[in-house]
This record gives sequence, structure tokens and C-alpha cells, in this order.
Amino acid sequence: MSFDFTAVAPLGFVVFGAFAALAANAASRRALAGVLRGRAGAGGVDAAWDPRAIVADARIGTALAMLCGVCLGFAVYTASYAFTLGARASFDPHRPLLSLDPLSSFAIALVCASSLLCVVLSIAYLPAMHIRRGEHYGLLMLSTAGITLLVSSVDFVLFFLGVELMTLPLYVLVGLDLRRARSAEAALKLAVTSVFASALLLFGLALLYGASGQTSIAGLRGPIAEGDALALAGLALVLAGFGFKLAAFPFHGWAPDVLHGAPTVVASFFASAVKTACFVGAIRFLALALPEPAVASGPAERVHVLLSVLAAATLLVGSGLALVQTNVKRMIAHAGVAHAGMMLLGLACATERAHGAVLFYLLAYSFMSLGVFAVLISMSGGGRDCERIDQFAGLGTRHPVLAAAMALFLLALAGMPGTAGFMARFELFVSAVEAGEIVLVLIASFASLMLLACHLRIVIAMYMRTPSARTNARPASGELLVLSICAAAVLYLGFVAHADPFGTGFRALEAARWAAGSG
Repeated sequence: MSFDFTAVAPLGFVVFGAFAALAANAASRRALAGVLRGRAGAGGVDAAWDPRAIVADARIGTALAMLCGVCLGFAVYTASYAFTLGARASFDPHRPLLSLDPLSSFAIALVCASSLLCVVLSIAYLPAMHIRRGEHYGLLMLSTAGITLLVSSVDFVLFFLGVELMTLPLYVLVGLDLRRARSAEAALKLAVTSVFASALLLFGLALLYGASGQTSIAGLRGPIAEGDALALAGLALVLAGFGFKLAAFPFHGWAPDVLHGAPTVVASFFASAVKTACFVGAIRFLALALPEPAVASGPAERVHVLLSVLAAATLLVGSGLALVQTNVKRMIAHAGVAHAGMMLLGLACATERAHGAVLFYLLAYSFMSLGVFAVLISMSGGGRDCERIDQFAGLGTRHPVLAAAMALFLLALAGMPGTAGFMARFELFVSAVEAGEIVLVLIASFASLMLLACHLRIVIAMYMRTPSARTNARPASGELLVLSICAAAVLYLGFVAHADPFGTGFRALEAARWAAGSG
């Protein structure tokens, strides 16, 4: 039997980087040795968490970041090359468990690029916040490996394994700031909600297996279209599990608490890579398991109606709660819930153009959110995060570059013309109008106005208020690099790609078409 290792090449690069980063970290080696010997103590788990490791030489963290960056760079190149060629490779042609197709290639390239930018942001942020470096880079790479497995899976088993491999390292990443109780509280909340969501997802997949008799996602379309009771019950549980992962109403309560308590660089990873993985997984699952609304009837049609209701509720709740926040990280988290509602609008339409619009929205949102968090990271220091609106007062005078970048990203997130956010909304709204979802478009437009009012509060503070206290904003070279990349991407997707919203070589519609037709 011959295997095509092209399908697992990006995953292999990321896994190699994860284990190399963990092996290169002395504290991780001592912890692993203690676990293998069945004891904790000197040189064991306790030593790995020794607070003295926090003050280790910063050059070690930089070397680990460079190692992870090289592996992520190879993964981005491999996935981008496969996407450009439109490659469709399965690891086992006789039983396709993993597939490197245009959809997974696009997702892997975007996620690995986002992870690479998060690694660059971590180089200066971790020492400034007195957070250990070795575990951070290894766990970040392990979570990225889970994401690559998730977006490539066309089988239940590997799909669930990808979700768990993505989520488990996040528990530790969120709680790595040992000095703050809210970081441990956020990790506990994430663990509890994620375990509950995984239980729903696993039970639903078990019922779907009982209804279809196979673990292939493409094999679900028949039982669901026929209205099989076991299949519909399983689908309901899977949708509930997805609701938690996507932070959609009413499953969104964990997101603001987790992003507020997590280190800012981990919050940026949540907002970009994790959100992309969850929505790409949802696109593949729903596109393969459900018929399009034009031909859907009975239970499948009710699923699309349910997704429309969830999208509307998520848009209103997320934007409404973001409007009353005074903490910037919580504001961005609630706004992220509203953006999840925007993308749920595309899932509810379930057409090829709507799926392509969701992918383009993910591309734009990843750079916009990473840019916002890069500004927050640049303004952090001395062991304290920048997260209050009054810390931005007078920033336009003291640090005009940071203020201009923050204004650009906030206005882009609100959907201002000339930015990637506007083009992403435009494509999404056009696809929704073509699908007949006029009411959803009106609700999304109203939510966009509330997000604009929310983000203007920070812009007004930066340019129209007198600073109450001087902020130590000294961006490192890596942070300036990330800000430049994100700003260039936001402007390119808003101006240069105006005539062709998917940009040169960006075939999001083809990716969605392959996802819908491969079943």
C-alpha cells in the first residue's frame, strides 16, 4: 500500500518544531524525565515550574522562537504551494482520512502564518511580562499542529483528535502567567467549558457513526437528508459543540473571561489561528454533511434556519456587550463574538459564494485582530498588560505610529471603506442577499454600526483626550514588523484587491467549491 506523504508534510513540519522546542528547553526536559520516572521533585515537574526559570537568559527564548519560525515557515510554504497548484492529495487514497485540498491548504497557510506572527510577538512580550519562554513556544506549536490536523481531516476520528490536540495546550498557555490569579482562573474556565464542548461533540459524532455506519464526514449526507432520528440527534449535539468552539450565542460566555485572563499574545493566537481553525472545520463539516439550501428540505432546511437564528442572536449580543465594556481586551473579545456572528451568516447561507466570503473574512479578520493585539503588546511592559481605555489617552501625540496603526485596525474591524474589513463584509453581504437572507444583512449592518461606536471610543481617547498617566510604549523590532505586515495586509485587501476581493492567486471560491463537492 502506497501513502502520499504530501498530505501530511505541513503537519510534519509543525510537529517537528513543537518537539524540537520542548526538547531544547531544559525545564521541559527535566519535567518529562520526572514524569517518565513516575515521580516529581528535583528535576521533575516541580522544577519545571520553578519561578527561577522565569529569569532565564532571553537569548534562549529568541533561539526557540527562531526554531519555531523556521518550521512554521516551511509549513506555510508547503501549504501555499499546494494551494497555488490546487493540489488534492490524500494520505491514504483507499481511505482518505487526511486531505490536502485547496480548503485545507488555505487554512494551514493562514493558521501557520498567524502562529508565526504570534511567535514573533512573543520574543519581547514574554520577558517583559516575566513569563517562561520554553513551554510557551512548544505548546503554541503543538496547538498549531492540532489545527493543521483539524482542518485536513475528512474523518470523524482524526477530526476529533485535531480538536483535542488544538485545545489541550491552550489550557496551559492561558495559565502560564503564574503571577496573576486571573490567568489561572481563565485556564480553569477554558478547561471546564472545553471539556463540556468536547463531550457534546464526541457524543454527537458517536450517534452520527451509529446512523451512518462509517466515520467519513461525507457519508452523513444521506442519513441527515432522510431525516434519520439518530443522525439528527447527533447533528444537534455536534452543532452545540461547535457553538462552544466558535463562541456563538448562547455558548459565548467563556470567551471574554478567557481572553481577559490570558496573556495578550495567547489572546492574539485565540483571535486569529483558533478562530480560523474552528470556522474552517465547520465549513468542511457542514458542506459535506448538509445539502445546499436550494435543494434542502425537511431536517436539513431546519438546520439552516437554526444557523440563521444563531447568527442573528450572536451578532446582536456580541456587539451590544462590546459597546458597554471599559476593558479593551474584553471589548475585543465581545466584538469577536459579533464577528463570529458575521461568519455564521455565511454558514447559514451555505452557498459556494458564501463559503468563499467566510474564508475571505477569516483572512481579513486574522490580520486585523493580530494588529490590534500587537498594539496592546507594544504598550505592555513592566509585568503589566495594557488593557484600559484610559491608557490610550493622548497616544496620538506621544506615539503617533502606534495610534495610527490602532486606529486603522479598529476602523477596519468596524468595516470602514478602504480596509479589509469593508471588503470582507461586502462579499459576505452580497452572498447573503443572493441567498435571500435580507433580514440577516440588516441585522449585521446594525451590529456593524454598534461596533463602530464601540471602537471609536478608543480612537477618540487616542486623539482627543489628555493623558492621565504616561504609558511606557516602546515597540520592539519584532512588534513593529508584525504591525507593518498586518497594516499592509489590511490596506492591500481593502484597496489593491478592490476589483478582485480575493486578491491575486486567492481562490477562496474554488476552495469552498471543493469542500462542497468532495463528498
